Amino acid sequence: MTGSEFVDMLRDMLGGETEETLSETRLLRWLDQSHLEVVAAVKPSLLDGSETVTTADGTAEYTFTYDNVMEITDAINNTSHQPLYPINEHQYNQFNLGGTQTGSPSYYYNSGADTAGKVKVTLWPTPNAVYSVEFSILKKPAAFYVQAEYEILGGGNTSILPEVWDDSILYRAAARGWVSLGDYTAAKELRGLAMENDRAAYRVTNMLSELGESISSPVGRALRNG
Repeated sequence: MTGSEFVDMLRDMLGGETEETLSETRLLRWLDQSHLEVVAAVKPSLLDGSETVTTADGTAEYTFTYDNVMEITDAINNTSHQPLYPINEHQYNQFNLGGTQTGSPSYYYNSGADTAGKVKVTLWPTPNAVYSVEFSILKKPAAFYVQAEYEILGGGNTSILPEVWDDSILYRAAARGWVSLGDYTAAKELRGLAMENDRAAYRVTNMLSELGESISSPVGRALRNG
């Protein structure tokens, strides 16, 4: 489904509301939020990326070069060949109750972002030497509402996800719309429909995976598109 088709169908699902009552910008934002929600669950390989941090002695916090990171999915210290495990800020502070610890980092937490929106990570223990730490990341797809003709990353004015996920996106966007319009019953029903479609879509996506083809590969796209 193309971006413009998403918009048209969403407007129909919201009772045919006009531009005067529901602006295109609001529709696109609801679609974008729903798209991100589904992408975060499916984690398509097309959005896989990595960020390598080279540490400095005595420095705990580092800033990624990417500004479109949606999630850190894994981390490894390539110098010590040991994995790094995620923690939260409270746990980090607990670790440092007796004073700052130094050594080969084995934990990290997402400590926010800089003014440009680039992710910051804080390592524990604070590195005591130069280490190469590689983070596997899920990159954030381009937004509906900033792309020409509502293009989504992947080209062809279509979602980067297999077509079976289109209704999962659409139902979620419509649920958000009905919440805004004050009909919580309709919103709940649409969330239920989204979850039903999720189950069916997962089965198709898993089938492609079992066939050994990435959903972004030429063969995977051929199977997806029929």
